[in-house]
Amino acid sequence: KFYLADKMKLALSNVISTFIITRVLANSMFYGKTKYSTDEMKELGIYKSYKDLLLDLTGPRFNNSSIIQNLVSVFKAQCIPPQPPPQLSHRKVFVVIEGTHNSGRNNMLRRLAQTYQGYALQNPPRCLAHLKNSFFGTKFERKAYLSLCNYAMAFDIQSVWHLHPVFLSSYYYDHLSFNLAWGHDKPEDLPPVGSNIYNWPEDLLVPDLVVLLNAHRSIRNRISTTKDNYLFQRKIVTSFERFSDPPVLMVNATNFFEDSFYKIKNHMQKLWGYTMSINVPPPK
Repeated sequence: KFYLADKMKLALSNVISTFIITRVLANSMFYGKTKYSTDEMKELGIYKSYKDLLLDLTGPRFNNSSIIQNLVSVFKAQCIPPQPPPQLSHRKVFVVIEGTHNSGRNNMLRRLAQTYQGYALQNPPRCLAHLKNSFFGTKFERKAYLSLCNYAMAFDIQSVWHLHPVFLSSYYYDHLSFNLAWGHDKPEDLPPVGSNIYNWPEDLLVPDLVVLLNAHRSIRNRISTTKDNYLFQRKIVTSFERFSDPPVLMVNATNFFEDSFYKIKNHMQKLWGYTMSINVPPPK
């Protein structure tokens, strides 16, 4: 005869076993893959175009999701500008600052913006930021929300980059690396270099430079980071090492803040001088 505690232990054991089997099957589907279909990417919360994202948001998967329906309505009403951005002959640079845990990303964002009299922006954008808490505790809904935030943020950037450089914290590579890290158990399981899953979305605004501030384990140990979190960060960094277009500047954030700042500053000035301006080719 089972007592209540025994029944609870058995139920918990069954749940854990089911979870492990599900993860193993999921990983076996994707392990070593180079080419992913649109549907396979959706299962990882990855979208390669606004069209694919919108089709999913308005399709069967989210038919009964009131928060997704509200998200789409707010995006269309408040995020899409009434007029397309003007064609420019030149503009200022657009730089994305990403970072692993406790890497000082936001401090770096503000410092660069102050140095170059630029805008320091953070995802999610203002038009969708008030919906952020609605997506805590969800899975596919939250990934879809973050994907739509990238497109909304692109509109914001194009409205100001003719005036000042734009420095943004958290963009597409950030979300892609997290989705890949959650979907694979070990760094070795991640898609190989050259996989189409690393491609930038065909219609999403491309930054001129992406920077990853990587705080190594010696820093994270000081804040009692667990081994599991360290493994997760390794998967994040491995993904960034495999991104190539746009390229990523890897910066060791274990160093002093000033060292990291000057490495980024010197790299930018080699690319664009002191003006931080880019000539825009005319449309074809």
